[in-house]
Amino acid sequence: MKRHALLFAVVVLSVALLAGCGTILTHAKATKAMHDGRYEESVALFKEVLQKDGNNSEALKGLGETYLRMKKPAEAVAVLEKARGLATGDKVACINLGLAYNLLGEYDKAIAVWRTVVVREPDSNLSLMLRRQITLALYRDAAKQAKEAVKREAALQTVAGKPNVLAVTNFGDRGLSEQARPLRKALAAMLITDLSKTKSLEVVERVRLQKLAEELKLGESGVVDAGTAPRVGRLIGAGKIVTGSMAAAGGEKMDIGGLLTDVASGADAGKQEAGGPLQEFFKMEKALAFGILRDMGIRPSKQEEETIGRYATQSYPALLYYGQGLDAQDRGEWDKAVDIFQRCVKEDPSGPCAAALKEAPSGADAAASVDGAAMSAAVGAADAADAAAAAESGASGGGGDGC
Repeated sequence: MKRHALLFAVVVLSVALLAGCGTILTHAKATKAMHDGRYEESVALFKEVLQKDGNNSEALKGLGETYLRMKKPAEAVAVLEKARGLATGDKVACINLGLAYNLLGEYDKAIAVWRTVVVREPDSNLSLMLRRQITLALYRDAAKQAKEAVKREAALQTVAGKPNVLAVTNFGDRGLSEQARPLRKALAAMLITDLSKTKSLEVVERVRLQKLAEELKLGESGVVDAGTAPRVGRLIGAGKIVTGSMAAAGGEKMDIGGLLTDVASGADAGKQEAGGPLQEFFKMEKALAFGILRDMGIRPSKQEEETIGRYATQSYPALLYYGQGLDAQDRGEWDKAVDIFQRCVKEDPSGPCAAALKEAPSGADAAASVDGAAMSAAVGAADAADAAAAAESGASGGGGDGC
């Protein structure tokens, strides 16, 4: 009796092993078909695996990547979301999910997924690639939101912006030299960065204001004046908005005036002034930042005050480069922006351009971002490079929590 029971157990185990081997072989064939570009065959083989085990996360991830390469993002999202729920958070699967959302035009979801990977592994090859894709997605999402806001403008007239949401626009030009004009965008970006360090304040991203200004046909500079500020504030959902102007004083000096406007009433809520030698532009920016907080009635903590007070750079040439690079990006001149930020980093390796360069997409990045097959292949290459680097250093690489 015992002998028969043992024989039966061996038979059952053998069948299970053969079935498992069959599944592994089918999965391998599906993966090879995908990499060879035989997508329909790959889909059929992955589905064959899933018919036997609908919760096979590896097959779901492979099927999702195949759909992505076939430029079928809706199908890719469906299986990759299921895989994310079943698996432990494979990085490549999460990134591919972001790529699928990106192709669907759901840029906010793509950004949210990708940022989880960047936060966990800020210096990995995958994260460096994702930073550039996030920048592209931010511009596309901002353009999409701007169009939607303008379409719904009538409904937004009665919607009050959140009191703790602040928008900072590009400052206007009152006689600046051609060389100094890039400082307008540099100033807005620096103010947004500094004011965002206050926990009690939510500051609108610069790109969102830029795209809204373009949608409203306010010009390439994206300048908002006191007259248009309440409208822009309502469309962007801000309770307060900062506008202002910059004026040259004798060629070597600058005067900056800021105006804080209450969006709901359209009334002035405070004015800020700063001036001095052009070479000390970085000091003027800090004076304006603290003036805005004062006029909003916000008292930053000691730690916040110290953080806001640190100079991103004291190099005037670096600030000019920074503004030029942002302006090139706003025009979609991606390669030009990269070149400018590289020159800026040589001028000041620790200034704001260091972070901007990491997040600056090239023209090739922009082209690849709308090609599922190209991006999926790039993800695989970056992940392989991370795994090789981890193996060389003795650390664990690949896989792991990603989203």
